[in-house]
Amino acid sequence: MELSKIDVAVEQLDWAIRLFLDHQAYLPAITLAGAAEEILGQAVGDRAAFAQLKMVYRGGRGSHLDDECASPFSDDSGLRSGDLDHRERSDEMVHFVGLDVSVKTTWVCVVDDAGKVILEQKAPTDPADIIAILSSLGVSFGRIGIEAGPLSQWLVNALTVANLPVICVETRHMKALLTAQQISKTDRSDARGIAQMMRVGLFKPVHVKTLVAQEQRMLLTSRKLLQRKLLDVESDLRGTLRNFGLKVGVVSGGRYEARIRELVAGFPRLAVIVEPLLSVRRVMRQQFAVLHKMLLDMVRADLVCRRLMAAPGVGAVVALTYRATVDQPQRFVHSRAVGAHVGLTPKCYQSGEIDYEGGVSKCGDALLRTMLYEAAHSLLTCNRKWSWLKAWGVRVAQRRGMRRAIVAVARRLAVVLHRMWVDW
Repeated sequence: MELSKIDVAVEQLDWAIRLFLDHQAYLPAITLAGAAEEILGQAVGDRAAFAQLKMVYRGGRGSHLDDECASPFSDDSGLRSGDLDHRERSDEMVHFVGLDVSVKTTWVCVVDDAGKVILEQKAPTDPADIIAILSSLGVSFGRIGIEAGPLSQWLVNALTVANLPVICVETRHMKALLTAQQISKTDRSDARGIAQMMRVGLFKPVHVKTLVAQEQRMLLTSRKLLQRKLLDVESDLRGTLRNFGLKVGVVSGGRYEARIRELVAGFPRLAVIVEPLLSVRRVMRQQFAVLHKMLLDMVRADLVCRRLMAAPGVGAVVALTYRATVDQPQRFVHSRAVGAHVGLTPKCYQSGEIDYEGGVSKCGDALLRTMLYEAAHSLLTCNRKWSWLKAWGVRVAQRRGMRRAIVAVARRLAVVLHRMWVDW
């Protein structure tokens, strides 16, 4: 049976999607999709070929190749997991949108089912302007893609309120696909690439945190910023005074300022230089206490945080960090996935005869990973009260060493906290 170019292109596009979704074979998927896009783009200009293309897309299984060779992804009804969703839609053509966002402007690209560019326009980075551009077209949208970034949460929430099907896409995966498709990188070509990825389904969606989680996260990061700068000021004073033979030594935070004044009492010029730094440190300590009290009040009023603090080694800061990072526990099908999500599972490398496991991947949220590590370290070294988790960690430490035991306990603590949250 002689096949038309349209049948071959549609079959190439189907296999590209299946290679990407089921086997994560990115380069073959991009190659097949690019070849199919070129054929289908030429067919759009031909009225007869375009009518055949619409028939193929809405005709159930697709091309004649399905009759000649059964796909391993087919089910008993003849439908396949990789078939395009828009084959079962009505006669209305669905459009796809890519948004390349910067601080001041955003490139908007709209393509149709066949990949033809309908609109390319630069707009101010404001939800109202973007919604106005999309509404002016008067068409239906299948997916609107936006790369994860500092402004993505604000834009995604606003577009969702406007009943637009917006999807936030993972940055590293998006960069890899755009790099494979482009020769020259521009904001305009990025928007076009994002729109094409939305059309063929080559993307990895990411979770957009709720407003409550964003507020909790801002409190945690602001508190951490003041704490880090406070330690920087104290460490700088210790280092500079050491050049003059003045050693601060071990001193508590409350007696630090008195100790510095005592050391520089015989050095009038040093006393003048040190005084502004001590004033800044004093103010930072006061404001850090304000933020810390806000954190404790927030944890005290949150039932989820109070529940998580029942686990051994978990305090107010760890509980709120876990609460703000996970946000919605239902997005994890298995509790063990939380450990991998925060980068506490080993990374592996396999190529031919080479196959080994390295250290933890350290992907995901660094703040939560740090807090879980500190909680595990406190549980194994400082907490005198025994628990089944500490006993398990001690046995691991006897076999593999304390460093590996702390990481193992941190990973298991992430799983336990998720289970406590879900089963509550």
